[in-house]
Amino acid sequence: PSIDASDLDFSSGSITGDLDTDGYHWDTANSILELKNVTVSGTVTLPDSTVTIKTTGNCSIGTLAVSTGNPLNTHLIFSGTGVLTVQNQINISGGDGLALTVAEGAQLAADGGISIGASGGVSSTVTVYGTLTTNSTATYAIYSGKVIVGAGGTLNVS
Repeated sequence: PSIDASDLDFSSGSITGDLDTDGYHWDTANSILELKNVTVSGTVTLPDSTVTIKTTGNCSIGTLAVSTGNPLNTHLIFSGTGVLTVQNQINISGGDGLALTVAEGAQLAADGGISIGASGGVSSTVTVYGTLTTNSTATYAIYSGKVIVGAGGTLNVS
């Protein structure tokens, strides 16, 4: 399904969705967002915590955001067998120790690049065990304290 709504806000836990009919399901108790063959043209807003985004099929999100706008506790984990394309920059800048992980088998295309961490990104980490592709036209493809490509991981930057 294609969701043309401008925004999906999962930070309050008030929407859940049905994976088969809506293309998404939010598990509030475990902070897992499942996406299945869905296009979200607007912004998907997540809570400032550890959140897993599990993708099945081809999925696309316009903008991925964290509810506070200045995250302090975010760790995004991308998992699943599908491909997730995020069209705009994944910006989880704010606090120290923030993290983004692409799990084994997962495929993330960050078309706008990734910016993570506090000023200078010095204590933030991007870890890749699956496939991360960034085609950013910004000044940097990944702005982070460190990038770790684990065994079996692939990082494509252009």
